[in-house]
Amino acid sequence: MKITLVLVSLLIVSAHGAIKRWVGPDNNYDNPLNWAGSSLPCAADNAKFQPTWSPTTVFIQNNIQVNSLIFPVDGTFVLVNALNITLGGTPTPKCPGTDKMFTGQAPGNWDDPTNWEVRDSTTNSIVSTATLSPSDRVPCSTDTVRFPPQSAVTVQVNRPVTVNQFFINNKYLGPASLRQFLASSTGLGQFRLPSSSAISLGPGCVAGALCQCGNTKPDTIRAVCSYANPTCSVASGCVGPVMLDGDCCAVCGAIMNITSTALDMAKLESTLAANIEVVNCPYA
Repeated sequence: MKITLVLVSLLIVSAHGAIKRWVGPDNNYDNPLNWAGSSLPCAADNAKFQPTWSPTTVFIQNNIQVNSLIFPVDGTFVLVNALNITLGGTPTPKCPGTDKMFTGQAPGNWDDPTNWEVRDSTTNSIVSTATLSPSDRVPCSTDTVRFPPQSAVTVQVNRPVTVNQFFINNKYLGPASLRQFLASSTGLGQFRLPSSSAISLGPGCVAGALCQCGNTKPDTIRAVCSYANPTCSVASGCVGPVMLDGDCCAVCGAIMNITSTALDMAKLESTLAANIEVVNCPYA
């Protein structure tokens, strides 16, 4: 027999922590979205850096050729090794020369689920957002957080957050090095925080244990749901809609409580996959 339930969150992902990778805004020189007019400066242009958000860290990852570079009073520039900057361009019909303004992007909020890609920490495969509630898509205390290498991110954090591991530019930062980085000019230009201790590291999840993500506190749910902005609609004829932990909407479905002293997660996952049909997921 096959039963039909509405499932919007598979707790299996949270059982051993996940990898949450930042896919939100950046302040990279080569990103056209960071320039007025959404186009990069050409060889005869004057590249002016007047970011809307200050201080700002700008990452220059490739060789550039412009007429001049005009830097801001306050800011940090990160260049890759052996990068060439050529100044003094000659105007051409295709590049007559003008002032190109680097304005940067507004910081992406930590609590916005669309700024994160979720990967399984065991297989490193991408987890479909259709199987996750909004709060499960945002990093929590059992997760590993990774920010892309060769990039300068721009992140707004409005509340204290705890994660298991923190990587930036493929480098792991422990508790002391994380605090030092967030207080540095490079860190301040990428992370806008209420304090340098707003992002901290926790113990994570013990191997073999069934751990919860921990993003179910009311203030966290309110923050996440304000960005997720789901369309909450319960199917007609639904009796007793349920609100699952971490969700923004009540759904027509059921909650199963499982009590076990030795829960086999792999067996549970295969059993659920064989006997439960997922329907009407509001986060697909």
